[in-house]
Parts: sequence; C-alpha cells; structure tokens
Amino acid sequence: MQKHNFDVCGLLETKLVSSKLQFMHRFRLKRWKLVSNVKAAGTAKIVVLWTPSTVHVDLLDFSP
Repeated sequence: MQKHNFDVCGLLETKLVSSKLQFMHRFRLKRWKLVSNVKAAGTAKIVVLWTPSTVHVDLLDFSP
C-alpha cells in the first residue's frame, strides 16, 4: 500500500482474529489507522485502513 501511495484500503473476508489484526497494525502499518468489525463478528471480515495525514474517517456503525 505504501509502495503505490494508497491513502485508503479496504479488505474483505480477512478472517483475522483480534490478536493477528493488532499485530499487523502494530508492526506492519504503524502510520495507518484502521477500523474493523472484529468485535462484532469474532473475526475481522471487513478492515478499512487509511492514512490519517490525508484522510479523515468517521465510523458510523459496524456489525457482523
């Protein structure tokens, strides 16, 4: 994502558990912010990542 200068990225059907999602964010994508539905679904089926320096995201709702 950084190589191609994306500002927003959406991932579908990732099936990541919370610990894997946190690891990915903490060690691979430190400068990105993310939201997912991992708390509602048990695994992250939808993950949205963005660069906070160029994009502002407001989460309105999430569900499994």
